[in-house]
Amino acid sequence: MRIFIVACALVLMAEAGCASSSGASCTQSAQCAVAEGCVQGHCQVIACIVDTDCRPGCGMQCVDGRCEQRDAGCGGATDANVDAFVPPHDAGQDAGHDACAIEACNGRDDDCDGMIDEGATICMLTHASATCTTGACVITTCDPGFGDCDGMVTTGCEMALGGAAPTVSGMAGGTGFQYFTAVRGMGSTIEFDVTNLSTMRTDRLTLSAGVTATGSFTACPSGMTCTTPWIHGVTGAGGTLTFTGGSAGTMGTITLHGATVSGSFTAQPICTTTPCEAGFLSTFAATGTSTITVTDNPLTGTAMSGTLTLAPGCH
Repeated sequence: MRIFIVACALVLMAEAGCASSSGASCTQSAQCAVAEGCVQGHCQVIACIVDTDCRPGCGMQCVDGRCEQRDAGCGGATDANVDAFVPPHDAGQDAGHDACAIEACNGRDDDCDGMIDEGATICMLTHASATCTTGACVITTCDPGFGDCDGMVTTGCEMALGGAAPTVSGMAGGTGFQYFTAVRGMGSTIEFDVTNLSTMRTDRLTLSAGVTATGSFTACPSGMTCTTPWIHGVTGAGGTLTFTGGSAGTMGTITLHGATVSGSFTAQPICTTTPCEAGFLSTFAATGTSTITVTDNPLTGTAMSGTLTLAPGCH
């Protein structure tokens, strides 16, 4: 019974950050355990607020007000070093594991080098490029011919995107002073609202079988005042078309299902007034291939164009 009471007292003292379990005599901190310092001739647990308050060492971090050494993830839930802390709140040496671990994307300094989530290999995913963001891997791009079809980061870009490239046909817009005020994904078609100020109409691009589009974008939503109430530009990335427009540079997206898209084009600025205004797109044209040609109308000078290219995507 006496041994049990003494042991409990030592645990409570450690939790309070007032003493170590050894209390050994010392003349310098190097003579104490890695999580202790030499205070008034005796080894005592080091109290802290931030990591830099702790004595330099392998993985020394401030955990629950105490300087402790990271556990390397091997201690389970056992408080084997009897410091009143258990994983995941224990950075100590549970079960005798005090070696540094391999860095992982988890918001911690696993390899004890003073940096968190560093290194190009901590987010190695199948057929994907990824970055570690706030302790979690995020897919940035898929390798050509592969897609993240299940939406799970852990599986990477798991699906091989085979088959023929999707196609698109039709024409939206045209020559002269006319511009797009809105765009909508309507299943097998993409609809564009077109105006020349006096009339409004709807033009369409038709997608090949197996490809659909959803989403919508209005350049100047109801209730807003826009000096340039038209679509300025478009960018394709992955399965998404991103449109920009309106005086405030608003944006919206159309999502393609069964296809990916790449490319971008922004209209030339209109400089018939001072200062120049954002230009407008005037044509989206496709001839039954995987390419959409986008053209602007600069009012003066020569019109410019860009292309959007479709490729197989997740179904």
